[in-house]
Amino acid sequence: MPSRIRTTSRYILGTLLVSGMAGCPADVAPTGSLPAPTITKKTEATEADPRVERDGEDLYPVKTVERAQAATRAPASGGVGSGRPDESNGMCRLYAPRLPEPQCCHNTAGFDAQFVQETCGFDVYLGESFDKTCGHYFASAEGKKSSFRLSQVATDTVASAVESHYRQPVMKKAPKPDDLGIPGVVRSRFGGWNWAFFAGWGTVRMLTWRDGVCADDKVKLVVEKLLTAAKPVKGAPRPLVPKPEYTAAG
Repeated sequence: MPSRIRTTSRYILGTLLVSGMAGCPADVAPTGSLPAPTITKKTEATEADPRVERDGEDLYPVKTVERAQAATRAPASGGVGSGRPDESNGMCRLYAPRLPEPQCCHNTAGFDAQFVQETCGFDVYLGESFDKTCGHYFASAEGKKSSFRLSQVATDTVASAVESHYRQPVMKKAPKPDDLGIPGVVRSRFGGWNWAFFAGWGTVRMLTWRDGVCADDKVKLVVEKLLTAAKPVKGAPRPLVPKPEYTAAG
């Protein structure tokens, strides 16, 4: 009998020891014994990297440049209202991201798309569309879009056009108009918008743009070019991308 009791006691003691070990947390290695984390050194992109491409003084991801270049091509099936350039009408390069049925501008009023693109540093001329006024759209290689609007004001003089402009309720707190350093041109600005009024072609024209779209000294060159644009001969075909003739002064 005693031997049986001793055997049973050893069995119970062994069971308790195994159960206790199963419930204990695993040993944690000291921090000093863990391997050091791997730190990847950042490297600057170079032209040797096939993922980048040089444009002037800057490097851009290849996909970004491809998107900007693709913006000048008409989509495979229709582009009207799609927010992509479309030349299928054979009259102008349409670009209208928010119009269901965009139209070419009735009159480009002397706008030179290539000159504006080069002067203001845009990468792509997306196109034009008419929505109360004529809008011309551009994009950078990074995909940032900018625009100018050019319209003809139904008034006889620049002074009367500016006076009418300042009678609008939204202009009550606008600062006084200034100029772009060009005789006969009046520029007003308010709320991040800019307007330049100038005469030409027997009417008053108004150029509209947002702050930051193009530097003031560059906009001055754009307006000077508009002033020297010759009025097209009635019935003369216009190019797909606005490119006017110029007077001798231009």
